[in-house]
Amino acid sequence: MKRITLRNAPNHIFTATNSYGLILLFMIFALSFANAQNDHANENATVDGGTVSTTDNTSICLGDENPDVVNVTVDGASGRVKQLLVTDDTDDPLILMLPESWAVNFSDLEPGNYRIYNLAYNGIKPLVEPFWHKHVKNLSDILGRFDLSDEYIDVIVQQKPTGGTLEGGPFEFCVGDGIADNIPEGSITLSGNMGTNSQWVVTNQDGSTILALPNNYTDVDFDGAPAGTCLVWHLMYEDGLTGLEVDAATEDLMGCFEFSNSVTVIRRHTEGGTLEGGPFEFCVGDGETDNIPEGAITLSGNEGTNSQWVVTNEDGTNIMGLPENSYTEVNFDEAPAGICLVWHLSYEDGLEGLEVGNDLADLMGCFDLSNSVTVIRIHTEGGTLEGGPFEFTVGDGEADTIPEDGITLSDNVGTNSQWVVTNEDGTTILALPENSYTEVDFDGTDAGTNLVWHLSYEDGLDGLEVDAPVSDLSGCFSFSNSVSVVKTAASSGRIALYPNPTKDEVNLDLSHFYSDEFKVRIFNLLNVNMFNQSYTSRTLNGNKNIAINVLGYQQGLYFIQVTDDNTEKVYIKRLLIK
Repeated sequence: MKRITLRNAPNHIFTATNSYGLILLFMIFALSFANAQNDHANENATVDGGTVSTTDNTSICLGDENPDVVNVTVDGASGRVKQLLVTDDTDDPLILMLPESWAVNFSDLEPGNYRIYNLAYNGIKPLVEPFWHKHVKNLSDILGRFDLSDEYIDVIVQQKPTGGTLEGGPFEFCVGDGIADNIPEGSITLSGNMGTNSQWVVTNQDGSTILALPNNYTDVDFDGAPAGTCLVWHLMYEDGLTGLEVDAATEDLMGCFEFSNSVTVIRRHTEGGTLEGGPFEFCVGDGETDNIPEGAITLSGNEGTNSQWVVTNEDGTNIMGLPENSYTEVNFDEAPAGICLVWHLSYEDGLEGLEVGNDLADLMGCFDLSNSVTVIRIHTEGGTLEGGPFEFTVGDGEADTIPEDGITLSDNVGTNSQWVVTNEDGTTILALPENSYTEVDFDGTDAGTNLVWHLSYEDGLDGLEVDAPVSDLSGCFSFSNSVSVVKTAASSGRIALYPNPTKDEVNLDLSHFYSDEFKVRIFNLLNVNMFNQSYTSRTLNGNKNIAINVLGYQQGLYFIQVTDDNTEKVYIKRLLIK
């Protein structure tokens, strides 16, 4: 600590001379001075230094924006003269300053601990030695009639520290995902800081509230904080700082301190949200659009800059679809049977890997997925039938059943299976054999054509009943192709065909029919009509021999069907085109 020379009190040095007369004269003067001192003291022997106090802050921070002045109040002092003294805080305090007012300015002193006293006295100043007439240096050197204040005011003078300069950042973290978010070691550099004590400080975005006081900026895990922006500072301060606590306002800090500049930390947070709805079940592959209806899924609690609906496979690993606007855009009919999941994704700019075919594990960035909604894709295939067509003469009392292994089924898919017999155009269900097509005895049915199908279906199918329209079936199902069963009445010999086989024309002799009205139909193995004509006796002019042109028919087996309009009986005959 440097020593301060007393203001307004220069040292007077006495210089001796060799003249005895001068010495004698000086001694007489000194005695007179001493007597005068005693005479003044005796004029008012009662002096009291009183009590000193102040309401000002007695911690002075040199260089800050606050005044370096302590205003002193003296109470209970008596004496002709009252003088403030500023000393150091040693055992024998050194007098450093004699303030000229009650406002003591410490701006010219160096950092240290000081005391303020009040000195009361009468007569000549006791700060000057009577004989040598020089100023005293310590309180213990004061002579004469005086009194010091009972107590003194302690004043701490500190030099304002330098917070320093920070370089680094800004830093951006995706918080709330359970992964630690720390600023890496060495990512922030500090330079130019000066002071006794050091502290890293994290505040809110406007720097008004202290959020954390880590030993090092690397110690802060921002993952536990909500979305927002915070600031990282470096603080230098001197002893005696108050208010440095988490959740305290920075404006409440009291003491000698300075902050560095700040480094910004941006905390991003996303919430995929909560989905309610489903599960949904679709029968896919039937050519009918399968979309989740608008409003069938509700989303709540999502948070983030960007939003995306995502469809994945059953275990949620592979991205199968990224509908542009809504989950309603996905047509699941185009997908195979299986289970998929619908998610909502919230994410911030910069997300990488969000592409169809990628794995969710490959997503890089700040994002969060909601819970998932299940979509069950059911698919049925009626299969492929091979066999037939089958021909039976019905009504003769002999069982007409399709033999075991007469029909082979392949490529059928579905939980449930059923053999179905319908009418010729496949519109009405005529029979539902319990186990196999072999159970159906066609002998008890009318002449004509029936179709045998294989039906694959899932649970919940409605309308599968005998005599019900096929169009009333409701659920997830699929029919195979059909196999024809051509039934000829036992009296079918009444039809005469010639030539048979033929390649250009066939003659149909209906002279044994007594009916005046009948229909003639020729169809192939696929039940496709090649010829269909109604006749009456009038149109035939009594001639029941009909010539039919079959030129252009492909080679193969055909059937001629004659229906008696009067009896409604049907008669069928085979026709071979060569």
